Amino acid sequence: MTSCPPSSPRRPDIGPQPAGRYVFLLEGIESGDALLRLLGVVCVQQAQVLELRFHRSGDRFDAKLDIAGLDVQRAEHLSRRLAGLAIVKDVSFGWSEA
Repeated sequence: MTSCPPSSPRRPDIGPQPAGRYVFLLEGIESGDALLRLLGVVCVQQAQVLELRFHRSGDRFDAKLDIAGLDVQRAEHLSRRLAGLAIVKDVSFGWSEA
């Protein structure tokens, strides 16, 4: 098991993983162009969107992105990039077999 700095969450050493599918769940503030901002970040990472759900409710949104072609490091990087958007308030993601 690798040692992690105290400020980062601990996770088991899972070793290199092949490119696969990841599901990203996001919540944020609707800005009129929130969907375009999210997809812009995904596009820059050259990830393949397999499924997208985007729901607006008042001044908030929630989104689900099913993305293929990422290894774990690229999925973590994409998560950080999405979280860095001013409109995004929460991001979570996980690996998907389907």
